[in-house]
Amino acid sequence: MRVIAGTARGRRLVAPKGRDVRPTSDRVKEAVFSSLQAHLLDARVLDLFAGSGALGIEALSRGAAHATFVERANPALSAITRNLATADVADRATVVSGELPAAVARVEGPVDVVLIDPPYALDAAVVDTILAAVAPLTTAGAVWRLEADVRTPAPTWPPLVEPGRVRRYGDTAIHEGRTRPASAPATTPDPEEPA
Repeated sequence: MRVIAGTARGRRLVAPKGRDVRPTSDRVKEAVFSSLQAHLLDARVLDLFAGSGALGIEALSRGAAHATFVERANPALSAITRNLATADVADRATVVSGELPAAVARVEGPVDVVLIDPPYALDAAVVDTILAAVAPLTTAGAVWRLEADVRTPAPTWPPLVEPGRVRRYGDTAIHEGRTRPASAPATTPDPEEPA
């Protein structure tokens, strides 16, 4: 596992051991960040279910101003700390230890980019609760990327978030969203787009 682009390009990251950790493949990560690149410069990023921290670190490497990593497992928290040092971005990072959605209460906003990579087996209702808790922390126009199994139903986005495309990469689906201005009406999302 490595940082794909930016100031930390090529640096190797460690992954915590355990069945609960499912690192995002380089193919999916590259696709996600290609779609996010225009939004990353000086952005404040939130990486939920951070695991190794690879997604938030990729964002920092590509120009994000700050990233907050939320994770509950001690092996993952240790890996995040180690990886932040390896990528030389620890000075622009905050690590929040705790169970979601409760840990959202300790995240400082505003947030411009939200990256969510929950365990595929996590109950959809819990994911929806997390989305609802995070939405008020985001800026108008904030972009969201949620990684899920392709067999998992689409998340129930909170009213503040405009659903976007669903992109498929093998067994992985990336659900896109954007925080709408308070006065913006709801619209119908684009159809699913295969990779």
